[in-house]
Amino acid sequence: MLRALVIVLALTAAPALAQQAPGPVGSPEGPWRMQLHRVPLDISGTHYLLQARVCRPVGEAPARIVVIAHGSPPSAGARPGMTPLACDSEAARWFLDRGFVVIAALRRGYGATGGYWVETYGKCPDADYARAGLESARDIAATVDYAATLPFARPQGIVLVGQSAGGWGAIAYNSTPHPRVTAIVNMAGGRGSH
Repeated sequence: MLRALVIVLALTAAPALAQQAPGPVGSPEGPWRMQLHRVPLDISGTHYLLQARVCRPVGEAPARIVVIAHGSPPSAGARPGMTPLACDSEAARWFLDRGFVVIAALRRGYGATGGYWVETYGKCPDADYARAGLESARDIAATVDYAATLPFARPQGIVLVGQSAGGWGAIAYNSTPHPRVTAIVNMAGGRGSH
């Protein structure tokens, strides 16, 4: 009886574990070959999977990459409902039309990535914006490293675009070594304003 239970549990757990593996999820869809991916992030032996959307330009030649880092909603209650940037959004289309692969990942604590929101910075006057930025930068770095492994992307000359909290994370990312990223665009980067 116990042996049969172990076999049943092993067979039912295997598909669930396979669904949570790093890499692409499903097949590319639509004109921009949109595909969800799970980006691996390892911090001191703790493994995370960041949900990302990858959009590909027309053509088959390996293309340059742009990583787009999202902002944070004004209400903490909105974080769980967030989705990665859509391929038909204005920012994604601008880069796709210029031949870039676009990857937009949800950092820890947002949307389907879930988990604890690690970008907390505390309350004034003891806010720790540097720590919050560096936590965002960890997730951005994992996304950059993952994007560089995609077979249809060029691993060098990556562009990082960050908006709001993602822009703050891009500034923090720029404080660390980043040999693959050659340009960083900060759009209204910051944290904690009213």
